[in-house]
Amino acid sequence: MGVLENKYLKFIKSVDLFSWDVKSYFVNQWVFNEKNPLVLFGEFLSKYETTKINIEDDKIYKILWVRTYWEGVFINRTVKWSSLKMRKYQLADKNTLFWCKVDTKNWWFGVVKDEQIWWLWSTNMFFAKIDTQKINKDYLQILFKSSKIHSYMDQYVTWTTNRKYIKPDQLLNEIKIPLPSLLEEQNKIVENYNKKLKEAKEAEKRVEFLEKEIESYLMEELGIEIEEERKKKKGLQLINFNNIQEWSIEKMLENSFISSNKYDLSKFQDICKKITDWTHQTPTYTTKEKGITFISSKDVTTKEINWKNIKYIPKSLHMKISKNFNPEIWDIFLAKNWTTWVAAILEDEKEFAIYVSLAHISPIRKIVNPYFLLDYINSKFAKFQFDRNLVWVWVPNLHLSKIRWAKIPLPPLKIQEKIVKHIFGLKEEIKELKNLAENLKESAKKEFEEEIFSK
Repeated sequence: MGVLENKYLKFIKSVDLFSWDVKSYFVNQWVFNEKNPLVLFGEFLSKYETTKINIEDDKIYKILWVRTYWEGVFINRTVKWSSLKMRKYQLADKNTLFWCKVDTKNWWFGVVKDEQIWWLWSTNMFFAKIDTQKINKDYLQILFKSSKIHSYMDQYVTWTTNRKYIKPDQLLNEIKIPLPSLLEEQNKIVENYNKKLKEAKEAEKRVEFLEKEIESYLMEELGIEIEEERKKKKGLQLINFNNIQEWSIEKMLENSFISSNKYDLSKFQDICKKITDWTHQTPTYTTKEKGITFISSKDVTTKEINWKNIKYIPKSLHMKISKNFNPEIWDIFLAKNWTTWVAAILEDEKEFAIYVSLAHISPIRKIVNPYFLLDYINSKFAKFQFDRNLVWVWVPNLHLSKIRWAKIPLPPLKIQEKIVKHIFGLKEEIKELKNLAENLKESAKKEFEEEIFSK
């Protein structure tokens, strides 16, 4: 009988039974390791009435919000008084936690940072005061970046149509989290986590530097000059016929243009066999086994074609919409909808289809090195021209005609190859640094979770 009792019956102390809910008790046992005691939010949080202010005329206000999934508080917008619909707001205070009254669907919780004190919150927010003698507020913020804590807290939410929320009394008096007893232990956990994040940020800063270095190198090697505002002239102005893109006075006398003091400018259409897009039809999708790879703008945002998280269309549809689509190795695919105009190059022979959100650019290789063109397209010098010619029809869209008329300083192939080789070295270092930063972030998260959660 003793064996049966141990196998089928579980005994807990009444002081540990915070809710008459068997499922929630066992979830706690499965989620958290036994190293740290479980503590009610109410042990270190208390209800807090914030100071409310009336919006005054002729003033500018910073409105705070919180990123989803506990990613922290940020400035959502800086606005003039006249654009605010509500006339009363709450002042943020130090050492406070806040969350949305009407919806915590994506875990909109955040700890107010010291530099955000006295900025404004909507009155749709709950606030709680954090006792920093009992908990390190950074520990609290880090804890709730974990998807495991989201799953754990989901059992406590109240659901309505498409919304979920946690009431203050429920948070304070029903929900427990693992909390090392000593502040010194919490501080050490936070310190180890932040150390890795600091190293990751240093790697990311180096990435930013190298990306600017690529721009500077291109500008120097190609003799690029960008004049933001053409000097106003009186009287008759003459324009070279070759530079006319459209029969429009506005376009002919645009305030922005690009030039080179080293090389002649060539239009993209003069150095490419093809600049086109393909199906405008919203496709139907199928499984990998039954379909053909289908890529769109989302699959090139890293400046490389991402073949991992892709969709598939039926083979019959592929035959119909891609009848004349014959991509070659070293063709370029430019994202031209909803993006910052990022391009990637095809490096392997593959059968696939593309959506209208991608422009298919096929360089004439005896004139232009495909990687040289790719580096230029991904630089600010091409984006400068693309942005100038952006068309809005529901979504920002870069028309093919604007891509064809974009200009590039075109040195001899040997110089192009030298430029490509130098930039390739910088891009390889950038790739390594990005991987390092991601690994450091993942390592910080993993080590933190090992301290808190069961394996």
